[in-house]
Amino acid sequence: MKSSSKLKLGAVALGILALAFGTPAVLISAYAVIKARMPYNEEGNYFDGVIVHHEGSEYVYGLLSLPFWAFTIVASIGAYRTFKRAVAAN
Repeated sequence: MKSSSKLKLGAVALGILALAFGTPAVLISAYAVIKARMPYNEEGNYFDGVIVHHEGSEYVYGLLSLPFWAFTIVASIGAYRTFKRAVAAN
């Protein structure tokens, strides 16, 4: 059985990993929602003065955020379970 200090260190590492994956998950998801709310014309385009945005790209951003959310959830659950084991080892 591992010592509780090593388990706590592992829990902190997994928590940092969850934060590292959670940040881009939130940002990409927010960008997908912003793009979904843009007023597209009948051709499916929106020009904001610099870039032409195409309708349907919000789905790609939404799908891109799914692996980040999955890794965030797995790392969060791992950090929680590891911390509980560290507390029980005391």
